[in-house]
Amino acid sequence: MRYDETQEIMRRNTRITAVVSQMRAIARNRVISLVQLASYFVLYLPLRIFFRSHRSLSGTIRQLDRGALLIANHQSIADPFIVMGNLPFTVFIRLLPVRFPTDHDYMQLPVTGQLLRFFGCYDVGATPRLRMCTLLKTCDLLRSGETVFLFPEGSIARSEMKEFNRGIEFFIRESRSVIFVRMDGFNEPIIDHIIATRRTLCYGEVRSADDLEHDARSLRESFDFLTGHAERAEWRSSSQEA
Repeated sequence: MRYDETQEIMRRNTRITAVVSQMRAIARNRVISLVQLASYFVLYLPLRIFFRSHRSLSGTIRQLDRGALLIANHQSIADPFIVMGNLPFTVFIRLLPVRFPTDHDYMQLPVTGQLLRFFGCYDVGATPRLRMCTLLKTCDLLRSGETVFLFPEGSIARSEMKEFNRGIEFFIRESRSVIFVRMDGFNEPIIDHIIATRRTLCYGEVRSADDLEHDARSLRESFDFLTGHAERAEWRSSSQEA
């Protein structure tokens, strides 16, 4: 077989592999979207009632669309479902499918890990090398127009909110829009909220990546400001500084 024929066969196989991968990705996203849509009524709304809170929606919430990056502080294992269930339904539909970087320990559980994959979760990895691969994967998802929801603290904070982990700036750059969501009171005993709840759920203003600083510390300050927990003088976007 001649060299030119071998090269042509290799190019053809590469194209076939790319088409198959694309079809698998489309099929996967459709399955995740259907599961998340069903979960909105079966799981998200009941949790919204059970974990009732005072919800605050920004006036720009309906600007959210696919390719958005949702960033929230982390107070309980139910947080992803609570935040998604409190979105207006029309906004929720536009964001599908939503992908969730998830702790390696949860993803390795035999049954739970498989169920989480149907919900759009993927493993963040257990080693620095695998975490770097996950960082690149998350950037690829955002670049291709998929929605990503993450907790930049890296783990559940039972008391005070933690600092943001480094690396979030890469996701900001690749996203089409960013929204910060602040949760307060969801790490307190449920019995404390039976009669009157003090829980609050605040969806901040939708911003473009160009409006935000890209280092972890500045993004934490932006988070506090855009969710109503800091004075305007303490936060300035990069566009205002220009």
